[in-house]
Order: sequence, then C-alpha cells, then structure tokens
Amino acid sequence: VTGYGLHFAANHSSAVKFMMLEFPVQNERQCEEVCRSQGLVSCNPSTICAGYPKDANECVYGGSPLVVFHPEKNRFTLEGLVTRAESTRNRWNGRCKRPESYTTFTNVTHFMPFIMKHLNSKKESSDLLILY
Repeated sequence: VTGYGLHFAANHSSAVKFMMLEFPVQNERQCEEVCRSQGLVSCNPSTICAGYPKDANECVYGGSPLVVFHPEKNRFTLEGLVTRAESTRNRWNGRCKRPESYTTFTNVTHFMPFIMKHLNSKKESSDLLILY
C-alpha cells in the first residue's frame, strides 16, 4: 500500500513523505472473521483482507492502492483499494488500528467487467482511462 503521509523525525519536525507498507493478503476464512469483527455483514469476492493481525501500527486511509508485483510478467497490478481501515492514532493506545484486525480492500479484479463496460462506452478519448 502506498501513499503520502506525515513522517515525524527525532527532532519533532514533520514532513509529508511518500510511504509504502507491505501487507500479506489473508485467506477467505480470516477475511470473513475480520469482516464480522469490524461490523460488516459479510465479506464476499469483492473484498480482500490484508495486513498483520498483531501489528497495530499500520496506518492507511480510504482509497489507498493495494498493488501487487507479478515477477513472471515484470509488472505491477492494482488489486485493491482501501475500503475500511482504522486510521486514527491514539484511539487504541497510540496505535493506528485495533490489534487482531486487518485492513479491508475493494477487490478491483471483481469489478473489472463493470469498469471495462463503462470505459468502452465512452466515445471521447479524453474520457478514457488507459489500463496496462
């Protein structure tokens, strides 16, 4: 997951900095459990859960991309967008999220038919998004 955020230095100064976190993707069973614990009725193929259950210092914000590198193609792909994340520091003892929870993402692949249908319906080139 990548994005811009505040970086605090030892001298108490801060700066906006581009940051990256590596998250492992969790299996469907773990994802279903976390959805229930976060008050979501159910997870389904449109949901991806990722993160470390014991690490409560993962700070991410809605809309941040989950990008995966595919070495066989030497290519990165957008797999998800942050849907639900605990992103407020100091809410849980100065940490960004509750322990034993994951960040949930919208599964972009699940929505590709919808995205492509609407991209292909546009006639003006200025309205098109190029997907690699």
